[in-house]
Parts: sequence; C-alpha cells; structure tokens
Amino acid sequence: MFRLQIKNIILVVFPLCIIFFLIAADKGVLNFGKNNISEGDTQLSQYHDNSSGYIEDDLGIYGDALPSASPTPSLSISGPLYSATPTRSVSASVSRHNKSREFGVWVWTPPDQLSNDQMREIIKQVSESNFNVIYLTIDSYLEINSLPDSHDKNVRKSSYTNSLASFISLAKDKNIAVDAEAGWRDWAEPAGRFKAYAIFDYVEEYNRAKPNQRLRGLQYDVEVYLLSNYDDDKISVLSNFVELVDTLSEKNRGKLLRLSFVIPHFYDSLQGWTPAIDFNGETNFVFNQILRSLDKLDQASVILMSYRNFAEGDNGTIQISRQEMIDASRGYRTKVIVAQEVGDVDPDYVTFFNTSEKYLFDEIEKVELKFSEFTGFGGISIHYLDPFLDLRNQ
Repeated sequence: MFRLQIKNIILVVFPLCIIFFLIAADKGVLNFGKNNISEGDTQLSQYHDNSSGYIEDDLGIYGDALPSASPTPSLSISGPLYSATPTRSVSASVSRHNKSREFGVWVWTPPDQLSNDQMREIIKQVSESNFNVIYLTIDSYLEINSLPDSHDKNVRKSSYTNSLASFISLAKDKNIAVDAEAGWRDWAEPAGRFKAYAIFDYVEEYNRAKPNQRLRGLQYDVEVYLLSNYDDDKISVLSNFVELVDTLSEKNRGKLLRLSFVIPHFYDSLQGWTPAIDFNGETNFVFNQILRSLDKLDQASVILMSYRNFAEGDNGTIQISRQEMIDASRGYRTKVIVAQEVGDVDPDYVTFFNTSEKYLFDEIEKVELKFSEFTGFGGISIHYLDPFLDLRNQ
C-alpha cells in the first residue's frame, strides 16, 4: 500500500514539476548560467531597417514588416512610426528637464517616408516637449546605396537628401538639433562593416552638400550581444565592436560631426557580464575601450540604455549607470547620455509604459540630481517619441 501511495504521488508531482520547469525557463527565471540579458535591455534593435527592404522586429511586436508612411497627414503611420494626429496638450512637467544638457528622442520614421505636414507635426510635438535633439533613423538609405550606379539611383539619393534637409530645416527653426541614426547587430562583423562606413560616407557627403541644414551628429546602434554566436564567442564579438568604434573615431578626427554609440548598461567593469578586451595594447572592459577611442574627438557621446522605470534603489537607473558615469568623469571629454524606455515592452520594470508623464519626469529628475556632480554626465534621452506622447494621456 505504501509503495502504491508513493507511486501515485510521483505520478502527480512529476508532471507538475515538468510544467513548472518549462514555464520558468520560458520566463527567464532559469538561465542556466548565462548572462541575464533581458529583451527589455535591448529594445532599440527592433526598430531598425536592415537595409533589405523591411524592418526587423526581434520581439515580434509589429509582425514581419512595417507599411510605408501614409501619404496624407490625416492618417496614422502604422507600427513604431509617427502618427501626425491628434495634437496632444503639453503638461507643465515637461519643462522640468535641465535645458543645459541634451534631452534627446528617437524618431523611427525615415525622412523619405514623411510628408512635409508630418514633419511639421513631429517638430511641433518635439519642440513642445522641450526635447533639444532628435535621433532620426536613416537606415533606409542603405537600400539606395545598394543600387547599381544609374540615373535612377542618383534621383532617389537626391530625393532622400532633400527630404532629410527639409526635416532638419524645420527642426533648426525650433532650435532642435538632428542626429542621423543607423545600425544593426552585425555591423561590427568584418562582413557587415561596409554598411557602417556607407552611412558615415553619406552623412559626410550630405553635410557638405547642405551646409545650412547640417546634421549635428551620427549615432550608431550596433547591439552585437544579439548575435547568435555571442554567448560562445564574446571576446571576438566584442573585440570587433571595439575595433569598429575605433575605426569610425579615426575617420571622424578633425571633423565637426558629433559621433555617438548606443550601448547597453553591462559593458562596464562592475556588472561582470562581459569580459575584458585586449585592444591597441590595453586590456580593459568594452565601455572603457570605447571611451578611449571616442575621446580622440572633440564631440562624442555614449547613449547608455539604462532601461529601468525606477531611478533609485537596487538595480535602478542610477545604480546600473553609476560605473559608466564614474569612468567617463575621469578626465574624458566624451559624455554619457542616460536613455529611458517608454515603449510597450517586456519586462515591465524596464519601461515607463502605462505609467504617466509626471512619474517619468519625477524619476528623470532624480537621475539628473544624482549625476549632475559628474563631469561625464551629458543628459537624458527617451526611447521613443510616440509612446512618450501617449504618456500625456495616462
């Protein structure tokens, strides 16, 4: 009888254990010794055009592709693009941000997919929200760049350039700077670097052609830790990234273009998630290697994805950004911009989605107050415009 009872217990308990195990693994509770890099820590990558004619979406939020922008401003643009209507009211809390530092926001609609009316509406909303920098995606230029030399290519390139110039002109009228933004996870790999260089060359060419509508800077978002071979070959993957940063820094020496890189919060010496890298005779962590390369330039910044919806306490924005702020304040010119997420992403602790504008600015104020004493602190950035505007209705 006793053996029969044990057998019955095993038959009931064992399947329950299996079910728990599978659920825990799926939710990330069990990580089997791997770094606990949540999807919420790597949100920028999902919005990039991969230069093959469609938008990559790592998290499956927007399906296989995003439609082009609507030709009329009365219609919304689907996906993580900008909806030109309705105009939202601006609360007093927006004005609390320290205007002496960068307050940037991402716009994920390429300039050639925006009508003039849509551009004006975006700039209006950005200006009323007191942002002083827009990070505007230009990944889609690579589709034009990949075309064989022809009259059609020249026409499309000219049209793209004119669209970009129109956007910048409208932003300039409101004292808003514009940085071009581009990148994909494989751009630091030897076979993918030509894309990073093509974007750099285009931005240089653009600024020469449009001196009165210049891009302030160029921002790269190359999230190499999303590569399939990252866990098995971290040193090689991260070394390639450090090399890319250094090469682009060298290309930008003596030029007026501000260079920036978006990185996660775990490239520093404190987190212990990444190994030290040997580069140019020095062994150091990725963040420190990046600082060393970018400091060749008069103007450079690192945008740190410190995605938490609480500023203080264990694992809060301040704690996971502090080591980078300490390192950058040791005589470097390169500034650290602390990025915050407001989109509809998981896990919920990385985003201010479904909170409120007031709560977001309360937490930002704590970050600014804490880091204002650090010379390496350069400001705050918000990912991204649409959900930020939606917070006003929360």
